[in-house]
Amino acid sequence: MKKLGLICLLFCLFGMKATFSQNVKMPIDSASKLITYTEVGIMAGTKDTLYNRALKWINSFYKNPNDVTKVRDLPNGKIELIHRIKCTNTLKDGTKTDGPTLQYTLTFNFKEGKYRFTFTKFNLKTASYFPLERWLNPKDPQYNVANDPFLTQLDTEIKEIMKGIKKAMQPPVVKTDNW
Repeated sequence: MKKLGLICLLFCLFGMKATFSQNVKMPIDSASKLITYTEVGIMAGTKDTLYNRALKWINSFYKNPNDVTKVRDLPNGKIELIHRIKCTNTLKDGTKTDGPTLQYTLTFNFKEGKYRFTFTKFNLKTASYFPLERWLNPKDPQYNVANDPFLTQLDTEIKEIMKGIKKAMQPPVVKTDNW
């Protein structure tokens, strides 16, 4: 009976460690099981108008928009791009050093009166494809709590980009000169 109690205690302790060691909550798509940020916006305008607003935002936001954009398909209302985010590592003395480079795919879809954007396929920029979902799984050999700050930086950056997209997709303000 004591052995059974000890085994239960160990399971509880290891279970709590696995539960509490992961401080970053990322949105996981239930179908693909990938980290996915997505949003649909209802906006007056044609598919072409919304497409052009998104393209204008891409051209102003990214340093080299032609390089990051992989698909520009106006007839089908789709833009797809691949971009990287450079993370920083903060040492105990406060010094910031280069951290890993994380890559994502951003896809825009457009229909009459609405648009959707989806961030997905997050991976560590290395010689081979390394999905970031591995950093979320405590059972994965590549899991390390030390990666949590990088996931937090990624989450913050993606949410800021999303705010910028939503703002850019708004219709332009028409100023009237009533004097």
